[in-house]
Amino acid sequence: MIRPQMTTKPNQSSLNIGILPYDMQANRYIEKNRLILEKLGTILPVPHPAKLLKTLLLNVFRTGKLKPFDVLILNWRENALRSENNSITFKTIFEYISTMVLHRLSCKKLIYVAHNRFPHNIDKKQQTTAKKIIKFGYSLSDLIVVHSFPEADPGKKIHYVPHPLYDINHDNEILNPPLFMGEFYVIIGRIQQYKNLEKVIINWPKNKSLLILGPCDNKNYLKYIKNLIKNKDIIIEAKFHSENYLKKCIEKSKGVIVSNDNESMYVSGSFFFAISCHSKVFALDSPFYRWINDTPLSPCIFSFSSIDKLIKAIENQPELAKGQCECIHQLASPLFGDDIIEDSWRRIIYN
Repeated sequence: MIRPQMTTKPNQSSLNIGILPYDMQANRYIEKNRLILEKLGTILPVPHPAKLLKTLLLNVFRTGKLKPFDVLILNWRENALRSENNSITFKTIFEYISTMVLHRLSCKKLIYVAHNRFPHNIDKKQQTTAKKIIKFGYSLSDLIVVHSFPEADPGKKIHYVPHPLYDINHDNEILNPPLFMGEFYVIIGRIQQYKNLEKVIINWPKNKSLLILGPCDNKNYLKYIKNLIKNKDIIIEAKFHSENYLKKCIEKSKGVIVSNDNESMYVSGSFFFAISCHSKVFALDSPFYRWINDTPLSPCIFSFSSIDKLIKAIENQPELAKGQCECIHQLASPLFGDDIIEDSWRRIIYN
């Protein structure tokens, strides 16, 4: 089995580490990474570009030093290329390039966390353009980080840092998940076109139930998929849900379906949330899932070459839904736990 190796490093002096974004209320990924990075230095928010430029200029005149950050870690910068109508424009290109240059000037080491190969939901005709512009962003960075181990290539300055698991704290919230007559499956996360929900719904068997949970900003797409669920045992709750509610629904289900388009992304946060809830996962094939199949997690993770094959397996192979994966979180800790994440960040920040 291939897995990332732990290394040991001596204690290093504290660094000023900027992280962008600094906080995301709807996604605890940033919070979890920030808490881990606090062991390596002082974590600072990155100002808005106009304020950051002012800070750089003041630094030059006051101290003669330009760079306020020793290390700057950027997340989801590729999304800056996408306009509100899911297209790449001259304005978004300018904003992406100018902010990348500004961030390059503001730190000694720039780390670009590549969550996606290009922004979700953009037109296929613009995907090649997006990749070329993002490649320019990579060229300004000292290191690129990906969360898919088999897609790291240190020789091309692409390094692997595991995606964190989720710590879901129980509270006194009154939870009332929907009731289904039989076994059901769950899809979680924002309702967007790149998740192929319409393909899942169209192929969904009548003898199975499906619960789709997540907010949706695209009213036309939401209306479209709601029309598709007629005469099927499918419920869509298109709103933001607490982690406890999601966990409750997942625990009662037979598994989480991750139908995301892997062409645009490396890994899905839904996968890590699912295994944090001790759930089985049914996903579309990718380098990441092929790697997972060579780890102790493989009995609980099923990947398929198409949505059609995924749905047919759920319909015709009931043995896949049998059994529990209560130990999956423990099995995942050596691969995605805080210790190996800290070690990975330490290695690339201090080397």
